[in-house]
Amino acid sequence: MADVTTPAGPGIRRRSLLGAAGVAGLGGAIGLGFWLRERAASGMTTDRQKATHLLRRAGFAPSPAEVDTAMHAGLTATTDSLLHPERVDDGKLEASLAAAKLDLTNVAQLRQWWLTRMVETRRPLQEKMTLFWHGILTSSYRKQGQAKDLVHVQNDFLRGHALGNLRDMLIGITKDGMMLRWLDGTGSSKVHPNENYARELMELFTMGVGNYAETDVREGARALTGWAVAQDGSVRFNARAHDEGSKTFLGKTGNLGVDDVIDAIMAQPATPKYIALRMWEFFAYAAPSDGDIQPLVDAYNRTRGDIRAMMGALLASPAFFSDKAYRALVKSPTELVAGLNRQLGLPVSRAQAGAGESMGQSLFDPPSVAGWPGGAAWLSTGSWMARMRYLLTLAGDTQAALGRAAADAGAKTPEAAVAHMVDVMLEGSLTAGARQAVIDHAAAIVKDLGGGPLSPQAVADAVFLLAATPEYQLA
Repeated sequence: MADVTTPAGPGIRRRSLLGAAGVAGLGGAIGLGFWLRERAASGMTTDRQKATHLLRRAGFAPSPAEVDTAMHAGLTATTDSLLHPERVDDGKLEASLAAAKLDLTNVAQLRQWWLTRMVETRRPLQEKMTLFWHGILTSSYRKQGQAKDLVHVQNDFLRGHALGNLRDMLIGITKDGMMLRWLDGTGSSKVHPNENYARELMELFTMGVGNYAETDVREGARALTGWAVAQDGSVRFNARAHDEGSKTFLGKTGNLGVDDVIDAIMAQPATPKYIALRMWEFFAYAAPSDGDIQPLVDAYNRTRGDIRAMMGALLASPAFFSDKAYRALVKSPTELVAGLNRQLGLPVSRAQAGAGESMGQSLFDPPSVAGWPGGAAWLSTGSWMARMRYLLTLAGDTQAALGRAAADAGAKTPEAAVAHMVDVMLEGSLTAGARQAVIDHAAAIVKDLGGGPLSPQAVADAVFLLAATPEYQLA
């Protein structure tokens, strides 16, 4: 692993930290990829591991208290609560966000607002689903123009429809101001119909390549004409700009409009398969079999596109709790930031909210209309080193808070501090060799400081080393 410069001053010391990381099993991007491919199928052998897996995938890294609550309630009741966020009071979060007085027309502050939601919410699946849709129904703040609230409006729309009906989601996003700007739908008219959105709606948003013809792109573009975004961000329909001629789209003929286009897409057999595949790969593991996703497809067909029913089928699937699913996904930068803060009880700073850019995931700014590739793409050399720099800086900047948390938990020795943090961050699951390497490093710091009480720096180093392990980097 290449050298990483650690923070100066009160931050984590330079000496031997990366050496300890190597002993603890940190092998960099290549090593993590190998670990993911070759790991033994240890699987989920206890109910606590299953509860933690459910909360980690259907939300962000859970705290021990959240796991305890899930264990007491049982997996079925916990899953039901996750799937029905409207039943859970999130007033404390909303009050906290209101008090923060963040400017939601400023993208940097909007990122902080959203990450704070992920960290503090009692409705984790709702935020995780919002992130899921943000990576599929993509658009970027860079084309919002002078109407600075379009990003926040779209984010709230995705949150409100994240577990609703797919038809409502697709009709709404088609008329969304940010989307109209992003894919050039605004101003598309019967004289000059723009084909960008019609193509991506089928290819990337709902059906996948090979399930439509070029004539469907052209006819779909005609059907979607007439919508425009005003300078103030309001979306308006201009009937005079709409093509009222007969069109044939995916086998449906008539004077078609937005609703007709979406209804035709919803009726295609490719649509539930595509959405089910994207869900499975985001929440379970890559390259599922047809049998893996069939329960989701069946739920779609039975409910006419109910997203909650599809997610319910996924979370109830034995395959979701199989050895193949256990720690089988690389955490995205957003999941890493939100999850670690959630577990450690840390507020989201402005700097943290912008850290995703260097790690390869800048919220509200996908690299293309296809979103973020994810998976192995998170493990490039550059993004991996950015992760390490982020973790080093976080641990160094929060030394005092981490030290207090360890003291509050009654940890007075390196062994006790590491045991506590392994429970908090890794549900107690870490190889004996890696655990001992982290303990040895923390003990060396205590010794260097004269053998006195457990120092915040020793705790901070331990947090960095644990967060850098393959076990933590994988969800």
